Amino acid sequence: MDFIAIAALAATGWVVGATAIALAVGRSIKLRDQSDWTFSARPVLSRRR
Repeated sequence: MDFIAIAALAATGWVVGATAIALAVGRSIKLRDQSDWTFSARPVLSRRR
């Protein structure tokens, strides 16, 4: 029981940390230049399709 509880807490903490980092990176990219981000993302999306 203790191991499961510790593993659950570690998993939730990792998810929260990952989402916080993702939000910080997304904000920094938007603050730099939104137009450059959209233009750079379009060819990548078209290549995946």
